[in-house]
Amino acid sequence: MDRYAIFLILSLLLLLPPASALDTAVPAVRARGSQTYSPLSVWDMGFTGRGVGVAIIDGGVDDEHPDLKGRFVAGVDLTVPDTPLTPRDGSLNPDDNGGHGTFCAGCIMGNGNSSDGRIMGVAPEATLIDVKVYRALEAGRLAENIVMPAPDRLIEALQWIVDHKGKFNIRVVSISLSVGVPNSNGTDRLSQVVNEVVGAGIVVVVASGNEGPDNRGFNPPAAADGAIVVGAVDDKGTVLREDDTIADFSSRGPRASDGDADPFDEFKPDCVAPGVEITSLANSFSSLPAAGYSTASGTSFAAPMVAGIVALMIEANPSLTPQQVKEILHMTAEPRGTPYDPDLPYPHNKWNPEYGYGIVDAYEAVRMALALRGDSLPAPHLNEIPSPDDDGNFTLTWSSVPGAESYVLLESDDPTFSHYTAHDHLTETFYPDVGLSPGNYYFGVVARGGGTFSNMSNTVSVVVTGGGEL
Repeated sequence: MDRYAIFLILSLLLLLPPASALDTAVPAVRARGSQTYSPLSVWDMGFTGRGVGVAIIDGGVDDEHPDLKGRFVAGVDLTVPDTPLTPRDGSLNPDDNGGHGTFCAGCIMGNGNSSDGRIMGVAPEATLIDVKVYRALEAGRLAENIVMPAPDRLIEALQWIVDHKGKFNIRVVSISLSVGVPNSNGTDRLSQVVNEVVGAGIVVVVASGNEGPDNRGFNPPAAADGAIVVGAVDDKGTVLREDDTIADFSSRGPRASDGDADPFDEFKPDCVAPGVEITSLANSFSSLPAAGYSTASGTSFAAPMVAGIVALMIEANPSLTPQQVKEILHMTAEPRGTPYDPDLPYPHNKWNPEYGYGIVDAYEAVRMALALRGDSLPAPHLNEIPSPDDDGNFTLTWSSVPGAESYVLLESDDPTFSHYTAHDHLTETFYPDVGLSPGNYYFGVVARGGGTFSNMSNTVSVVVTGGGEL
């Protein structure tokens, strides 16, 4: 049976964005800097997705929104015939009268122009390839008035992307649509075409769906072996990741078995990202230019965040293959929930049906991408700490790292560094006279240089029994 669905809960036009959503979600995935995680974020490393082409297959994107200024490089409208007025050479700029595609674009590449830089996407310097495959029945109406495309329309869109990938540097595809066979095992034609696109060197990121805990399996294109399938978490409106929980609507796995020799291609979703009460771009429902924001929930908006993270990874290491991107996301995701089978080999022992391999971590993913590039900095060695004096003072010292421009000293009362204070821009290999109040403290050092960070050094600890204020 053909059942078409779009992953959109509700969108409410806001002239002024609330203090939540993308300005917490993007720092929470450790893409944008924040008081909580800086300087250990991707933007702190200097990567913003610059020049990486991201194709959004949706209902069009309103790129006249100020927050998308300069992002559009190509587009095609597959809902109309190929004519001189509606060509399919990439020169057409499709409109968006439903809002969904514009919202997704904001999650990826919004630049914050309308919010004084507050509401920004994950990769604000990525470029937009706008691939329109459906249209809303009535301007300003959302999910209830959308005529969804047949699977053949998405296949046509994917083929267009492959044919134009070189011309427009298309490295990533973001799809927040579901069409075709319910609970597919990935052998349907649309899923197979997704695999072919991945085989052509393009990463395909797909929303898992909003069927909730009762769901078992996925519809195309999320059923494809090669797709990176993204569920949603609720970040509770905070940058801190510790309180994130699975969204009640996020579709659970695993995918239906295709009976092949790969025991892990059914392990979907691959990862999760913020998708509850996300504030992103509102399109224009009239002839006036768009300038506002909307708030909505759904895996539709978690997936483009991961697409943006992939753009950051590819900017850091353009030689990455789609398979490497997927493996990096699996390995660097922060695991949550009870493992499906803890006896499986790493990283598959992390996977579970709700969170997949875990909550996506842009910073760790980009660091691993850089490590595969082969020119990352070695980690410094932090020397043992001498006993503090009666005032809690001591001096930390560490080894010099060739190529390092500065160092970041991390200080925490937690040996796992789930939270920390960062002493940044240190140009020497010592940090003297750290006066601390009584307690247990843990330290690590990271080298910084050439737009990248090293791995953290070994951890050293100290017990302060007397002392004053830091």
